[in-house]
Amino acid sequence: HMRVAGRNTDFITYHSLDVLGTFLLAFLAILSIVVLCVIKLLRAILKSKKDNRAPKQKVN
Repeated sequence: HMRVAGRNTDFITYHSLDVLGTFLLAFLAILSIVVLCVIKLLRAILKSKKDNRAPKQKVN
């Protein structure tokens, strides 16, 4: 019975590792997409701030 339990736990651990692996891959993919979107938003905000600052500097 102990050997069978050990094999079952090994199978469960391998299965959970596969699930964790797929979950981590999906999480990393979503994270990379979110990071790219955030970088694009930050660049847009920085560009708008630079555009807003430029005329003020010209006026001054």
